[in-house]
Amino acid sequence: MRITRAMIEAAQRAEFDMTQRGRKLGAERFVPTPSEVVRAMLEAALGAVATPGSQMKAAREARPREPLAKRSQPTIVTARKPRPHR
Repeated sequence: MRITRAMIEAAQRAEFDMTQRGRKLGAERFVPTPSEVVRAMLEAALGAVATPGSQMKAAREARPREPLAKRSQPTIVTARKPRPHR
């Protein structure tokens, strides 16, 4: 998939919107991420998404499966209610 100018602008607009939502009074001025950096991030993201089957297959082959008996048991975590202050 090719990276288009519209994709880069959409990413920059989303970054601006997120900055505006979290902005406080007297915050620093918004400086957008350069187009080249956004393009590199999009290419990396699309490259990882483009071939998930081959990457998963390679990862499966590289890591031998453990027998079920040797797998560690999950840790059970319980939440405790705070005691009321009287």
